[in-house]
Amino acid sequence: MAKKPKNRSSRSIKQTREARGRLARQRQEADAARQAAGEAFDKAYQAGYFTAASPQGQAVHLTLDDVRKALNTELASDGEPPVQGEDELLTLLVEDLENGGLVPRPDGLWEVRAVYLTGVGTTQA
Repeated sequence: MAKKPKNRSSRSIKQTREARGRLARQRQEADAARQAAGEAFDKAYQAGYFTAASPQGQAVHLTLDDVRKALNTELASDGEPPVQGEDELLTLLVEDLENGGLVPRPDGLWEVRAVYLTGVGTTQA
């Protein structure tokens, strides 16, 4: 006599429930990370500089003027006009934050696009 097949529905229900739980936890973690990054960004922007990690691993103060100069150089090479005012600078920095060009690290430093570190005036922190 042939073996009776097992009822797989309870297993699939459990797997679905576990997957939903994992997804919910991942969303909460991502939201918390985004909120923490936003708060760190606000603090750095208000201070007027980001303490960034250089390629050599040293902490450097990257001022908003350094960032503006780097962005203007990048925009000029693309044939676009320079950054106009604080609102546009803030908009470009927020875009970088959202797209991974500015990433806060657990040690308090920022990972930044290499183009920002080529600016004149970066000083060791």
